[in-house]
Amino acid sequence: FCFPLWNLCLCISAVMGGCFSVSLSCDQVVNQVSQWLCVKESYIHNLEENLAALETTMEELKAKRDDLSRRVEREENKGLRRVA
Repeated sequence: FCFPLWNLCLCISAVMGGCFSVSLSCDQVVNQVSQWLCVKESYIHNLEENLAALETTMEELKAKRDDLSRRVEREENKGLRRVA
């Protein structure tokens, strides 16, 4: 169980017998983990929709690339040169 007022303390013993302590409130830890899980779940849940959007965008970019290539070729045929 986790209550907002409780703290989670971690103590790791060092070789020389020292102690490194980290103190985090449980609600911060639970909040961070739940946010991370929600983001991951959202990506998986929307995978098909995201894939469709990506495919559409790729087709649009390919069409723009092809259009630009045709324009460059047309201008080169008129006697103009590519700059770089």
